[in-house]
Amino acid sequence: MYLAYWELNPDKDIKELARVMAKLQQEGKWPPPGTEILAFYITPSVPMWGVTISKTDSEENLYKSILALIKAVPGYMKAYKVSPVQEVKDVIGLALE
Repeated sequence: MYLAYWELNPDKDIKELARVMAKLQQEGKWPPPGTEILAFYITPSVPMWGVTISKTDSEENLYKSILALIKAVPGYMKAYKVSPVQEVKDVIGLALE
């Protein structure tokens, strides 16, 4: 599983971003095939930021996911960080070894 933290550029039109996201989803470009979105949340703060939790068949799909957005809506991402994650209950056992 992977967690992505992202921030949107507050100087860009959120309606345009929503239209582009809907189009990418309809065309099957986001998320890329082989990727399952488990959670997709956004905050009401400014700048708007959120998290996406996903499962994917390959790390290559992580690149395809962000590149689809960057190409479709240049300048909309202010920040994007992604990392593998694991449930805390599973990590506790590792820490106790």
